[in-house]
Amino acid sequence: MVYRTRLIATSEYYHVTKIKEGIIVKNKWMFNLNGSEIWIGDEFDTREEAISAGKEQAIEEQEEAFCNDSFKIGQIKEVPVSGVDVDDILMNVSENTTNDVGEVGEDYLCDVDKEHSSELEDKLNEVLFAWIKKYKYEPTFFQIDNEETIELIETISFDD
Repeated sequence: MVYRTRLIATSEYYHVTKIKEGIIVKNKWMFNLNGSEIWIGDEFDTREEAISAGKEQAIEEQEEAFCNDSFKIGQIKEVPVSGVDVDDILMNVSENTTNDVGEVGEDYLCDVDKEHSSELEDKLNEVLFAWIKKYKYEPTFFQIDNEETIELIETISFDD
């Protein structure tokens, strides 16, 4: 029995995936046989290497358990840290002040100038990102981008 692969679908959605050993590998590819949102396994330098390895493992498992007529490949994409939203922080400070002093504090920080809130957000994010880096709290997971479904097609060879 001979198998070949065929690309049957491409999608742009992402899966967030836990990375092994906390290392983000950029510009690498992976394959996923079980359809789970969590992608685990080896990383490959090229799309073609991921397809080849995925095909090999899918065929092996197909022969053993009659499963895996297709598998997915995708490219690893780093997850950026979102940072803080200064409007949420100012609202939280305002609510806490109102809780502490009552009704008189309801309008506290409601009229902050946009330029001032932008400056505060930049400064808070600067501190947050430095703290994350200092204590190694960077994300230990990644997204899968450029996801494709690769289908195994059975080709029957006829001997003359």
